[in-house]
Order: sequence, then C-alpha cells, then structure tokens
Amino acid sequence: FLYAQLTPQFHYRPELNSVFFQYRTRGGAFVPLAWRTEKQTIGLIPSLSETPSRSAIQSAQSFIKANGPSTKVAIVHTGNSMRKINSAIGTIPMVALI
Repeated sequence: FLYAQLTPQFHYRPELNSVFFQYRTRGGAFVPLAWRTEKQTIGLIPSLSETPSRSAIQSAQSFIKANGPSTKVAIVHTGNSMRKINSAIGTIPMVALI
C-alpha cells in the first residue's frame, strides 16, 4: 500500500533519480521498503504497535550501518504518535505518509 502511495511522487520528480529496494540480511534484518536518492537513503519498517519491537530497531540499525550516515529509518505504525528514537530512527503514524 505504501509503495503504491509513494512511488508516484518520484515519477513527478525524475531529477531525484530514486531507486526503490528491499533490505534483507541472513541474520534476519528486514526493511521491506526503502529508496535511495543521490543525497539520502530512507527505509520504512511496518509495525502494528506504536512501540517498536527490538527486532524492528535492530533491523533499522543494520540498515543504517549498511547504507551510510545519511540514512534514515521510519518505523511506520497504525497509531497516532510520532517519536524520535535517535537521530536516524523514528516512529511515524501511517496516516502521516498518505
């Protein structure tokens, strides 16, 4: 659903040269939706709870480590609150992305 909502935005701005991808490791880290532009890499991790699981945070940390210092991760949930976990990881309600 989020992929269908977000990709058209990049078609209207072809100068961003965005690439969409997934991130997986053998250790179990998983970021199902990510995109890279020339300036930044962003990953989205879905969560049913407003409080991110330890697994989601570890996946985010692995993704950031693999993609460099300009990487950000949003843990997307169905609740209402936003929370900053650290300078590169935060939680955001799904409705804020739509």
